[in-house]
Amino acid sequence: MEAVEALESKRKRGRPPAFKPERFRDLPCVAKLLWFYIRDQGEGRYSIRELAESLDLTTAAVQRNLKALVERGLLEVLEPPAGSRPGTYRAAPGGESGA
Repeated sequence: MEAVEALESKRKRGRPPAFKPERFRDLPCVAKLLWFYIRDQGEGRYSIRELAESLDLTTAAVQRNLKALVERGLLEVLEPPAGSRPGTYRAAPGGESGA
């Protein structure tokens, strides 16, 4: 709760957050970590295994949280994974404050 109040305080001072915090409410920390990682790395191909290794997570956690991000509209699947081919993802613009 204090983090939300801190963001509100910054917003009141004219410094907008880098994302829309209300879009991330009630998401697990792992989902938030994945979104920020993909946003910072940029649009591209990401395999579940590579994301898990890069972020020190289990593949099950990555799959579950990618699904949650897509369902909430925070992550776009440009090309779904198929077999051994990684999926192509990008952070949806709606999660950022400019959209």
